[in-house]
Amino acid sequence: GFRKKSSAVVSNGTCGLSNLNTPHNLDVLWIDPNHRLKEDVMLTKLFKSPECVRELREGRGGPLLEGFAQKLCQTGYAESSARAHIRAAEHFIYWTDRRAIAVATLNDSVIDGFGRHLHRCRSPRYGHTRRINLQNGARLFLGYLRGAGAVTSPVSRQMTQEPVLLTEFHQWMHQQRGTSGGTLQNYSRPLRDLLKTVWRSFQF
Repeated sequence: GFRKKSSAVVSNGTCGLSNLNTPHNLDVLWIDPNHRLKEDVMLTKLFKSPECVRELREGRGGPLLEGFAQKLCQTGYAESSARAHIRAAEHFIYWTDRRAIAVATLNDSVIDGFGRHLHRCRSPRYGHTRRINLQNGARLFLGYLRGAGAVTSPVSRQMTQEPVLLTEFHQWMHQQRGTSGGTLQNYSRPLRDLLKTVWRSFQF
């Protein structure tokens, strides 16, 4: 997960932020369109198309996506991976908004629901992306939102502590192979699922 809070998103309404005036999602943090943050440039660096950047910034989660982009790049994700995760977050925001799910209440169960939606989704905008990649991107986005203070729901118990074996694997890959934190985060979710499956197979 992400630990540092992004200056692009805060929970007390300062720094040019105001509530998005939608009928069902009043606690979504939004940036005043007349206010430009000094560091509000990461989407421009990642996406070369001005039209694409405009769509992301003016969409439902514009400032959240900008902060997420900053955090992905700070963590060491390759630009192609960062772009894919931002697109996943964009899709996730659109899906939650359509279902009137407030940002502050997002949790792992909502991510699971998004995963079920992806089995049925035929959107031409996202259809070419693998479902597991979109779900992993949404999960990373949720971690960012927690660190930024935009999500206040409790972390599910099973996600509070990494398995020792997974932690040791991360340390070995970093020390022996120089693998970045971003790449290791990509590995984490499928490895957690594998460890759970192996553990269950030893239960009698």
